[in-house]
Amino acid sequence: MEGTIKYRFRKESIRCAVITTVCYLLVHGYRFMNKAFAGDALLMVYQNDAAWQIALGRFVQPILIMLRGSLESPLLIGLLTALWLGAGAYLLADIFKIEKNVTMIFLALILSANDAITASNASFLPWTDFYGLAFFTAVLGVWFLQAAKWWRIALAVLSFMLSLGTYQAYICVAIGISGIVFIFFLSKEKGVKKILKNAAVYAVSFLGAAGIYYGIWKIFQKAFNIWTADTYNGLSGVGDYSDTSLVSLIILTYKNVADYFINPPVFATMVFRQQDLSRLWLMCLRGCNLLIFILFILGLVMLLLKHKPKAINTVFILLITAVFPFGINVVCFISKGMEHQLMTFAFGLCYLLVLLVYEEVSENNRWRNVLRIGLFVIVGIVLWSKVVFASQVYLKRDLQDAQAQSLLTRIVYEIEKTDGYEAGVTPVAFCGTFENTSYTQPVESMKDIVMWGMYGKTSMTYGGTEYAYLQMILNVNMNLTRIDDQDDRIKAMPCYPADGSVAPVDDVIVVKLSD
Repeated sequence: MEGTIKYRFRKESIRCAVITTVCYLLVHGYRFMNKAFAGDALLMVYQNDAAWQIALGRFVQPILIMLRGSLESPLLIGLLTALWLGAGAYLLADIFKIEKNVTMIFLALILSANDAITASNASFLPWTDFYGLAFFTAVLGVWFLQAAKWWRIALAVLSFMLSLGTYQAYICVAIGISGIVFIFFLSKEKGVKKILKNAAVYAVSFLGAAGIYYGIWKIFQKAFNIWTADTYNGLSGVGDYSDTSLVSLIILTYKNVADYFINPPVFATMVFRQQDLSRLWLMCLRGCNLLIFILFILGLVMLLLKHKPKAINTVFILLITAVFPFGINVVCFISKGMEHQLMTFAFGLCYLLVLLVYEEVSENNRWRNVLRIGLFVIVGIVLWSKVVFASQVYLKRDLQDAQAQSLLTRIVYEIEKTDGYEAGVTPVAFCGTFENTSYTQPVESMKDIVMWGMYGKTSMTYGGTEYAYLQMILNVNMNLTRIDDQDDRIKAMPCYPADGSVAPVDDVIVVKLSD
C-alpha cells in the first residue's frame, strides 16, 4: 500500500510539473519569439558580467553562463525557465500532496504569471533562467527537509546555498514554503518534542546554508580578486544597521507586501466616455485581494476547528501567520529597504497558502466547498489580470524595440552623410539620452504599462544602451567614443532631429540627443 501511495503522488506531481511548464510557455511565449532587448538586457546580449555578479554575491551565475552559453537567446532562456518552474511545481505538489487538477492549474498560474518573472522577461532576460533555478533550489531545500535524515539535511543546506549564490532574494521562497509547511504541521502534530526537533532542523539548515554561502563567496572573491559591490544592490552594507531604525525597517518590510496587493499592476483597457476603465480593474483587484485575505482568516479558523491543535500549537500557528509577510520579504529587511519587483516572487505564495488551507478544510462539507469555489473565482480574476498584463508588457517592449531600430537607423544615416565621416575610423559620440528628449514620447495608450526596468519611453532606458544597440543589434561599423557634454560647443548644439544636432566637434562627430 505504501508503494502505491508513493507512486500515486509521484504521478500527480509529474502532472503538476507538466501543467506548470505549459502554462509558463503560454503566458510568456510571446517574449521568447522575438528579441526586444532593452535596458540591462540590451547591454548583456553578450553576457560577460561574471566579475560583477561575483561582486554582488551571485557566484553561481558565472558557472551557469559557462553551461548555457553567454549569448542572450530568448527561446533557450524561456525553455530553461519553464523547466525550472515546472520542476519546482513538481516538488510543491509532493510537499503539499496536491491531487486536484484545478489546484495544480492555479499553482501553475501563481508561479508562471508572477510579476517578478514578467519584469525579468521584459527587461532582465539574461538572468530569468537563473531566477528560475534559484526558485527551484529554494523549493528543493524544503523538499529535502520533509524527512529529517542527515543526508537530506545536508542536501537541503546545499540547495539553499545554491539558491543564495544564484539570486539571494529567492531564499524568501524557501522561508515562505517552510512557513506554510509548519502551519499545517502544527495543526496536526501533538508531540512537542517532534515540533521542536523539526523547527531546529529547519533553523540549522537555513543558518548553515547562509554560513557556507558566505564562506564560498569570500573564496571566490579571494581567488579572482573581486571587490564587494557597494551599489544599491550590493552587499557591502548588509548587517550594518547602525544608521537605520529597525522598527521603521520592519514596518517597511510589511508595507511593501501590503502594497503588492493594494496597488497591483493593471493592464490597459478602453476609455469610455472620458473614464479610464483600468481604474475599475484596479478597484476590482483591490477588492479581490481584500476578499482573499478575509477568506484566509475564515479558512484558518476552520483549519483550527477541524484539527483542534493544542493551545501552544495554536499560538505558534498564529505567530507564523503574523510573521509570514515578513518572512516572504525578509530581503527587504536585510537590504535595509532596497527592494524592486525582481525580489518579490515569494509574495505569490500568499495565494498558494489560502488555496491550500481551503484544500485542507473543504472536503465533505458543502458550504466549505462553496467558499472554496468562490475563492477559485476570486483568485482566478487576479491571475487572469496578471496574464493579460504580461502580454501587454511584451507587446509594449516589442514596439519599443521597433521604435529604437527606426530611430537609430535614421541617426546612422545622418552620421554617414556627414562630411569627412569614415566608417569605423571617425570617432562618434552620443550626448544626452533618448529618455530626456521631447522627440520621443510615451505612447498614451501604453503609458501605464510599466514594470521594474521599463519606466522609460524607449528600450534604450539610460545612456550607453544606444551604443549597445548599434553594436549588437544594428551591427554598424562605428568607432564609438565618449566626449565631455559640458563643452560649450556641445551645449550650443540643438537636439536631434534639428539641423546641426549631428555635427563634428574637433575630430569627433557628436550626436546630441538631449540637453
